[in-house]
Amino acid sequence: MNARVFAALSLIFILLLSAPFKVTSQDQEKTFCVLHDFGAPKSKDAVWPLGPAAMALADDGSIWTTINRGGAFDVGAVIKITPDGKYTKVTDFDQLSGIHPEGGLVNGNNGYLFGTTSEGGRWGAGTIFRIRVQGGSLEVLYDFRNGRTTGVKPKGECTTRQNCKYSPEQKANMSGGRPVSAPVVVGNNLYGVTPVSNNQFYGTLYSIPLNTGPATTNGDDNEPMKVRCIFQPSLAKDPEMKQFRCNTNGTNARFLIAGSNGNLYGTTYATDAGPNGTVFRASPQGGSVSFLYEFDGKDGRMPVALMEASDGNLYGTALKGGSAGTDVVFKIHPTTHQFEVVTNFPKPADNTYTPGVTPVSGIVEGDDGNLYGTLQGGGLYGGGILYRVSKEKNDEGDYNFRVLRDFDDSSGGRKPVALANFGDGFIYGTAFQGGAFGGGTFYRYKIDRVAIGGGARKVYDDLIEVSEQSMATQKKGFFQWTEKKLPDHGISVRLKCDNDPHFVQFIYREVIQLNQIAIAPGWENQPNGKLLATPPNNPQPWSFHRSCDRCSSYTGTSDLRDLHWAPDAPDAPGMLSGLFDPGSSYFEAGHSAELDCDSLTLFDRPELPASFFFAPDIVVRTVARDYALCGGQVVEQVTWISDETVDQNKTAHWKYQAKLNKITNKKIPDFFLCLLKTNGYPLPAGQSISSGLDCDHPGLATVGKP
Repeated sequence: MNARVFAALSLIFILLLSAPFKVTSQDQEKTFCVLHDFGAPKSKDAVWPLGPAAMALADDGSIWTTINRGGAFDVGAVIKITPDGKYTKVTDFDQLSGIHPEGGLVNGNNGYLFGTTSEGGRWGAGTIFRIRVQGGSLEVLYDFRNGRTTGVKPKGECTTRQNCKYSPEQKANMSGGRPVSAPVVVGNNLYGVTPVSNNQFYGTLYSIPLNTGPATTNGDDNEPMKVRCIFQPSLAKDPEMKQFRCNTNGTNARFLIAGSNGNLYGTTYATDAGPNGTVFRASPQGGSVSFLYEFDGKDGRMPVALMEASDGNLYGTALKGGSAGTDVVFKIHPTTHQFEVVTNFPKPADNTYTPGVTPVSGIVEGDDGNLYGTLQGGGLYGGGILYRVSKEKNDEGDYNFRVLRDFDDSSGGRKPVALANFGDGFIYGTAFQGGAFGGGTFYRYKIDRVAIGGGARKVYDDLIEVSEQSMATQKKGFFQWTEKKLPDHGISVRLKCDNDPHFVQFIYREVIQLNQIAIAPGWENQPNGKLLATPPNNPQPWSFHRSCDRCSSYTGTSDLRDLHWAPDAPDAPGMLSGLFDPGSSYFEAGHSAELDCDSLTLFDRPELPASFFFAPDIVVRTVARDYALCGGQVVEQVTWISDETVDQNKTAHWKYQAKLNKITNKKIPDFFLCLLKTNGYPLPAGQSISSGLDCDHPGLATVGKP
């Protein structure tokens, strides 16, 4: 071996010894964090964001959008925020500039951001505006008329003041109003849709040059805003206006995107036959429109939003319809028009969370290639959910629908309404309500992390929530690892704490032969059956392994007067690196846990091989004792029990029990601290063993003691 290779290998060896690589479930960056709480008292801040409001990334890395209410005049504002949470209310809307900006902003890449307001302006029907990134000045580019003719000089004669002859072009350009989505940029133009035309729920497709200056809405041929077509099927029978009919049965146009192939794609909320809706395609050059898909109510209805993913498909969300009348995520190929429902937001098998509803945010594609969206309602608390689906089916034939976050009415906000991803590893979003001041929140979510959601709350108080039948996603680390166990049907314990939260968990296991199969296994101190000491035809006691490469095995409990507790701390001290890495006593260090800015949530699902279930009346029980620490002090203790059974098809099932206990002395019992010490773990911060205690002879543990 030459000297250079030897030196390189030596350096690697030294680095490995001095800083051993550890795969852990979290790093220092939190999974979910609120960056801003809207509506602080007396601040005249923006409040109550709506969706799907587009977010625009400025050249300086700040994120801009519009908020529907609040501000100096309580009619909305433009805001910007940096990824680390520096918030600025840039400007306020008023009656002249437009009110209630629902659609968000788009970057024109010319020093301006562009958006629309749904009301206000000169004629009360909304505006198109731009805002300068440097300085934040706002200018109105166009005032929608919604059919109003005031100030427009007719091309033809007037028999009376109310009966004038306007050209088809004038009629079309005057027709649009009340836009609820931001325009999109294609070439040197902005394109957008309005849901209303001539005060009816038809709508228009319009364009306006990017270099348009402040508005001079006179209704003459020099006006820069042009209506390309009107979503009014009955215009086919109007000899004069049929040239402006959008070639689709869709009405009430809601949303528009720019495709990578140069076409425009959008949605309508309805058709001339009812509230089903369509997906359409339009050409920016000629404005011609053709429909890609018309919903029939069985596969969703009233499509809200649309996006183009990296696989070339269009994905969107639709309200109602679908199986059992649920909302849906759908995909459609822009060329073949092949349509498929990705998910109906069903209840996962054996999962009791409330199905989510109202997917107004649409969906975005994450850096990991998955699709992310939110639902305004449903979930664990009824406040909506953040979810994830794949673009490809799994072996079971579904798209891996996962609940990532259950919104409540506390610090995280509720009713999530808008989403964005800018390629920095985060999903950014807004929630309509909740937060510190009730005015909603602006949050970020770290992609490709452990995330825990779903299920049904079992027991809870002001600090702890225990939920059963929860689901978890698993982080992929340096070696692209995932948990071997499927992350469903588990138990989750959430500690509400923003000051260094931790869990220390201890477990013991029992194999119970039930007295009667039809009766539940019973509580910890009174199991419904016999505790088996050894496997059949085997004199050796049951031996259990923890999901940790360096963790020692432990024997099962067969006598309630001698519980065989073991630390459930997966980051155990190792023989090779023990001198340099003593491991960690915390459950979350190397295990399934979600660390957020306001809480820590653990996920567990004890699972044993089918060989443990040698008879139909066998239950494998895991009893866990969790100590929740906040700010270095023990604030609560959780006892939970998992009873696992296997049916005749070797399919596992879990039932859970749980109870909470307040800890007044802020301390983990000495018995458990000694258990950590004798297994080589460091003690949790702020915890110490009582003076004079002999950890080599701690005594026997029984149910409830310590």
